[in-house]
Amino acid sequence: MSFDGDVITLVLSSSTQEQQWAQLKAKLIPFLQEKLNATIPIIKIDVQRTQVEVKPYTTQERFKALLEKNPNVLILIKKLNLEPDHS
Repeated sequence: MSFDGDVITLVLSSSTQEQQWAQLKAKLIPFLQEKLNATIPIIKIDVQRTQVEVKPYTTQERFKALLEKNPNVLILIKKLNLEPDHS
């Protein structure tokens, strides 16, 4: 949350929080109008979605992650005539 004059910026991290804010806002704005007896500050929403890193679990997922990290592994597998059963 940050303040800049009459603007309050809320930083949210998900659409769930955004939905919860929408529900809360419906009650908060009238409350602020009544208690402040003045103009309501502008409340700006900034949703910063973060990527969640999914760790490879299965053998196939780990093999795919290894190939993404180092594609040369596939060349080595071919040169050694290996046949991974999870490729």
